[in-house]
Amino acid sequence: MQKLNLFFNSALIAISALLLCAQAIASDADTIASIKNLKTPAPNYFSGGQPATEQFDALAGAGVVHVINLRPASETPKFNESSLVADKGMIYHSLPVDGAAGLTLNNVKALDQLFKEAGDEKVFLHCASGNRVGALMALRSVLIYGEDKDAAIVKGKAWGLTRLEPEVRRLIGGI
Repeated sequence: MQKLNLFFNSALIAISALLLCAQAIASDADTIASIKNLKTPAPNYFSGGQPATEQFDALAGAGVVHVINLRPASETPKFNESSLVADKGMIYHSLPVDGAAGLTLNNVKALDQLFKEAGDEKVFLHCASGNRVGALMALRSVLIYGEDKDAAIVKGKAWGLTRLEPEVRRLIGGI
């Protein structure tokens, strides 16, 4: 009888622990889902707008290893994202893209290199809204991987491309 009670108590503790873990995972998923313009365009990749502090907690809880920030420091002068990301156990990468002027081949190549360095690890790529993210991804599709221009625009939209679409079309139109 004592062994049976021990078994049931152990099972109850295990089930309670699993329920707590499931609740934490669901909470992280809800918090991540609230990131402005969140996209999951590819396995292990999230993109979107600027996360709030608690959203970085959730990203870390979801296993994100790399955070790539496309915002110049001048856009968030009082926010030390690098320190916050490091405190959450993630790796911070800054690749400032200053609007349409930042849509350059050098920035596309730098982003491609960051993706290669990340390998199969989870990545969150963001700017203020996700628009620059999508623009760089569309340009990367054409300039690095030689994909069809229309397919590149579709890919860019999957990553967050919106208002910069005319500029992306202009840039890839001359290729």
